[in-house]
Amino acid sequence: MNETRIKVYKMINVCEDPSFLELVLQDSNLAKYMKPHLINWETTERKLKPWGSLGVMVIAEVVKTMDFYKELLFSDKVLLLKNVAFKSHHLSIAFDSFIMKKGRVLTPTGDEMLPQEVMEIEKCNEVIDDLLTIPMQPLLKLEVTENEFLLLNMIMICNPGIPNLSQNGKDILYKHQCQYTRLLLQICLQTDPKTGPSRLLELLRIGSHLDKQAKITHRMLIMFRQLWNPRCYIPKVLKESCGLEYLV
Repeated sequence: MNETRIKVYKMINVCEDPSFLELVLQDSNLAKYMKPHLINWETTERKLKPWGSLGVMVIAEVVKTMDFYKELLFSDKVLLLKNVAFKSHHLSIAFDSFIMKKGRVLTPTGDEMLPQEVMEIEKCNEVIDDLLTIPMQPLLKLEVTENEFLLLNMIMICNPGIPNLSQNGKDILYKHQCQYTRLLLQICLQTDPKTGPSRLLELLRIGSHLDKQAKITHRMLIMFRQLWNPRCYIPKVLKESCGLEYLV
């Protein structure tokens, strides 16, 4: 899963703006995303490459390939992607930067996630810093391994606690979440039998830590429209993930 995500995220370059419903309706887009178009982003409505929304779209496509996803009802698929793709994306890009020994989240090319003109707006400094450093904090503190990251990501994706899921959807996700949690516990115990259970709990808390990202992104995008560009384009997957559907 992660190798595919990294490969596609480095290559994706599309102007499409699907909703999560549209992503569920579509067949796999992975092959298309791996054939990037040449786009001069400054001439588009977005004005800059939307690394955030593109990353969420890649996560959604990777999840669509998973066996458990194919067992879900259509409505459950939409709810799942809407509730886990954004969070999984932020964990993934934080781990990417952690592996590169960086202290903040960067793009796959090693560049800043946001344009320089936005980074220079003093009133946005705090929210931008929060967005790019908060996901890194627990990874740096715990020195999370690749296996721990991979399993934690699957535990977050297989979330049976999503509101309005069908009972069948809850059962499917619960079963898989339990499997991944047991595997993560085994790894923690193998590393240190004494501290294994407590390390498991610390790793699982990373999921709650990442819940802040949607609120931070919501605040940041509102500030961008107020302080940078009143017509700042906000992709549908970000609107749906961060409670911004009311914005035009």
